[in-house]
Amino acid sequence: GALAKPRRLLRALAPPRLLRVLMQSSSATASLCAVALVAASCFVPGCLAAQALAQVTPTQQVINMLTELHAKGEKQMYLEEKTYRAYAEWVDDRSKELAFDIQDGQAKIEELIAFIDKADSDAAKLGR
Repeated sequence: GALAKPRRLLRALAPPRLLRVLMQSSSATASLCAVALVAASCFVPGCLAAQALAQVTPTQQVINMLTELHAKGEKQMYLEEKTYRAYAEWVDDRSKELAFDIQDGQAKIEELIAFIDKADSDAAKLGR
């Protein structure tokens, strides 16, 4: 009963040579080796034995999906913040450029108004 599951795990995960040695050892050693092999196999991507042993409950699936969704949302938020910062910097730079252009335009207008006033004054003196 209690030894059947660790021995079944050993048969599924252990290489044949190691399996012969472990089957001849005590039940505590076999159980310990089974637990170690299961733990190690969980770190091997795509390991069918690990996937078969790690039965995921619906609640765990929901939690995993929510965790993945949260991570995806945080990544998208970071990318949006990065895009916004770049856009905000562009807007700030463009606003400053336009403000300088407006000041230059107003100075040019004042200069042209002064030139027109002087020309009118000169024309009035010459036309008398």
